Amino acid sequence: MSKIEQVLHSGNSHATINPYPNVQPGELGALDLKLSASGGESREFIATGLHPRAEQLFSGAWSACYISAFGIAASMKKVTLPRDYSLDIQVSIGSVGAGHCLGAQFTIRAHVAVTPRDSLFAHR
Repeated sequence: MSKIEQVLHSGNSHATINPYPNVQPGELGALDLKLSASGGESREFIATGLHPRAEQLFSGAWSACYISAFGIAASMKKVTLPRDYSLDIQVSIGSVGAGHCLGAQFTIRAHVAVTPRDSLFAHR
């Protein structure tokens, strides 16, 4: 497995579960996309708004997929996940020798009191 030698671009995302399923996205900030230009500096685009970069799209899509997958796996195992669990993903595009590489770092956060029944699932 290759390791990125120099990060060229990076995108971060933070995904949580909407505790109010009857609320449409956007009403409580359920979808809050904040975009930036390469290098973190703010750029002004004439006649257009900021568009997401590839690494921002990757991290956002992966966050949504993985947080949903955890919920499905938990329901199949009849385990209730805490309402405050979240998933952070950082996706980086960088150079490796003469080529380029895509790397990702996943962080799952939850304040959980694990019961003995749920401990097997928690360790998976």
